[in-house]
Amino acid sequence: MANKTPNGVPLNLQLSPELNKELEKIAADTDTDLIEVIRQALALITVAYDAKRAGRHIVLVDQVAKSDDEIRGLHEFVGH
Repeated sequence: MANKTPNGVPLNLQLSPELNKELEKIAADTDTDLIEVIRQALALITVAYDAKRAGRHIVLVDQVAKSDDEIRGLHEFVGH
C-alpha cells in the first residue's frame, strides 16, 4: 500500500510526450499546473464512470444549449 502524504497518496505516472504536451498546454491556458489538470481529468472520468453506471450520459452543450454532443471514447475507462 502506498504511503499517504498530507496532500494525498503519491502516484507515479508515465505519459506519452504528446499527452504531456497537451496537458501542459491546458495547464498554461488555465493558469494552473500539470498536477491540477490531472486531478481535474481524474475527477471528470469519475463523473463519467458514475454516470455510466447509473445509465446516464455526459453531453457537451454549447452556450445557447443548441447542440448536445455525447462524450464518446471513454468506454475503455467507464465500461460498456
